[in-house]
Amino acid sequence: MIKKEIGELRRRFTTKKSNASNIIGCYVSEKKEIISTFSLSAAMLGEEELEKYFSIFKASLSGTIDKNLLDISFATSQVVDSPEHKLLMSLRNSALKDEESLKKLFNLIIENLAFDESYVILMLADRFDVFKPSFREESKNDSEEMFSFISCVICPVKETKSALGYEREQRAFHETDTSCIVSRPSLGFLFPAFDDRTTNIYNALYYTKSSKDNHPELAQALFNVGIPMPSEEQKEVFSEILSSSLEEECTAEVVNSIHSCLSGILEENKENKVDESPKISKIQLSDCLMSCGVSDEKIEHFEESYDSQFGDDTELSPHNVLSSREIVLKTENATIKINPERKDLFETKIIDGNPCVVIKTEGALTINGVNVKIAEKEEAAV
Repeated sequence: MIKKEIGELRRRFTTKKSNASNIIGCYVSEKKEIISTFSLSAAMLGEEELEKYFSIFKASLSGTIDKNLLDISFATSQVVDSPEHKLLMSLRNSALKDEESLKKLFNLIIENLAFDESYVILMLADRFDVFKPSFREESKNDSEEMFSFISCVICPVKETKSALGYEREQRAFHETDTSCIVSRPSLGFLFPAFDDRTTNIYNALYYTKSSKDNHPELAQALFNVGIPMPSEEQKEVFSEILSSSLEEECTAEVVNSIHSCLSGILEENKENKVDESPKISKIQLSDCLMSCGVSDEKIEHFEESYDSQFGDDTELSPHNVLSSREIVLKTENATIKINPERKDLFETKIIDGNPCVVIKTEGALTINGVNVKIAEKEEAAV
């Protein structure tokens, strides 16, 4: 799914647009025990309360594609005949009215989710007419398809401590009782996918709030497919692959070249106004290493390490391996941050036998907020 299609679904989660008739829930303790299950009629909930529920579902369609929003692809054999796909189709086709399927899903989540706190599973089923542009006057108001989907979110439940609260009738502050508050969703999924503004039962969308832990054990249980390692882990692993495979050839110039290669892909995507999230392959990365003079032997080591960690055919999102906000130079005793667009400001040198990072200064130079001048006899080395 692309940003535009995800945005269209996000806009459905309002009292004015949603056709959801019920909010289904399952409250689970930190000991994996079901505290309660419930079904709330959307018509019976107040508008303000219903909007709060919709804001939770809307949050599960937020974040960055390939980082917080992961595309799940089912194999053809799964769609034809597999318990995981049959369960999702049963929930979707029954609009969550199949209690046996609901029970199976709740148990599947509870058994496979590694959570150390209580949480609530919330679900809704919705459907809407998909109107597509038409040049025929008579078909402008005709729907080409009815898109039916289910949305599931998993939200931690926080217990607030007792505190002083204002009592309007007594016009004074008194101790209030503890209460349980539903937090923003940590995980969730939407099925089926809304690709090219049409139903795609071969795909689903998986949401993870954390870029450090996307709970692959839950995705495996729900969809029986593997999902990419968390984005932060991808960045760490990619950095380690470069360092270990290139060894002495992993110079500042090579790292800057990789950065420029990834930045170029992102910039080209932006200039061409491409909605799909950009990807980079192992071959493209190897070509980049070759262009900046890395030896064939080191490139071969890089490719072997890449295959071992990510998989031969795996493409990475530049967002997940590139720090686009800043370049961070770090030694044991110093950390320097540089605008990624100004990689030309620093270079590595050997000065008096010592490896140094030399930074060109432009404009004012401050140290601890104090404007300082560089005398001609001073070395501009850090």
